Amino acid sequence: MFRSWTARGLFPAVFLLLPIFVSAQSRINTACDVIRLVGLVASWFGIFVFIVAVMTMLYAGLLFMTGGGSEERITKAKSVLIWGLIGIAVALFATGAVAFVQSIIGGDIPGGC
Repeated sequence: MFRSWTARGLFPAVFLLLPIFVSAQSRINTACDVIRLVGLVASWFGIFVFIVAVMTMLYAGLLFMTGGGSEERITKAKSVLIWGLIGIAVALFATGAVAFVQSIIGGDIPGGC
């Protein structure tokens, strides 16, 4: 089972995220470059987690509809739904994390960004 999961899920995800790793190969000369890179990675991470969370919530809905009154399946569907909502919260935080950290740390970056 682990082999089929990695072949179907992990390897395509790596190829989808490959542009992020390639863009990380560019030269980083200033603090602004680091901030932009972290923002780019956080943005891609947020998009990826959001897509997975929405798919998880659709799966939870499918479990609810096909539960047929079974307490075990409905409990599982509720658990999957909660984890999907947590995933959406993580995705929203990831997209705004860089700006949030910049506002907490404060200060000016020499040369501006």
